[in-house]
Amino acid sequence: MPIMAINKNLSVFFKKGFNCVFAIVRNIGGPFVRIKVFQKLKKTGLSIFKAIDKSIIVSTNVKWGTGIFVGKDAIIDINSCIKDRMIINTGLIIEHGYLIGNFVPVFFGGGLLCGDIKVGDNTHIKANSRIKQRIIIGINIMIGMGSVILNNIKDDIITYSKYVRGN
Repeated sequence: MPIMAINKNLSVFFKKGFNCVFAIVRNIGGPFVRIKVFQKLKKTGLSIFKAIDKSIIVSTNVKWGTGIFVGKDAIIDINSCIKDRMIINTGLIIEHGYLIGNFVPVFFGGGLLCGDIKVGDNTHIKANSRIKQRIIIGINIMIGMGSVILNNIKDDIITYSKYVRGN
């Protein structure tokens, strides 16, 4: 499969005979650039496929959306639902009964999501965060690196660990 940069005119790829793409878009500051790119892709008629590393361990009862990336050594347990344009990076553990919204990049390395958690659309969860079981996280949330989430989080909030080490 050839690797190409995506330009402003995505329909060119469709006209050249490409019918399926995997888009990689950096996620600095939230998912909004990714949302824009995927909306353009959808308008062109191009299909968006999943990229799932063969080293992952996954239950048979997981529901997958489109445009998903799953990195090395991730573990996804029974009855989880991974919606569209989700990023699950290296070593993430997702326990049972997990519902992840659209455009959610989770844990850039080594996080743990306990069972029966719901995460809303457009939510960022950073490296090494931990989320207690039966937690509901709203939409448009930014959870900072190393956070421990013990209570539900309402929509449109930035939260992070309160421990800061200075010089």
